Amino acid sequence: SIPMPVARTITPRDAPTIAGARPIYVGPAEAPLAAWWHAPSGPARDAAVVLVPPFGVEAIFGRRALRHWAESLAAAGFP
Repeated sequence: SIPMPVARTITPRDAPTIAGARPIYVGPAEAPLAAWWHAPSGPARDAAVVLVPPFGVEAIFGRRALRHWAESLAAAGFP
């Protein structure tokens, strides 16, 4: 099993999960960053993938594509 990254988990009442993804905070407590953890649903790989969204209007229009990409990577075993 792949361990979850060192992070503070947002409680379910704070933010609902989306299709197996879990909202988390990563980084130092004084400057946390919001992130989504997609646990691998297949056999776990030895590598992980971090997807960083673009800025501006591209972030708005690319959100769905990035989520689908993250779900596909998780299904292939990449956390």
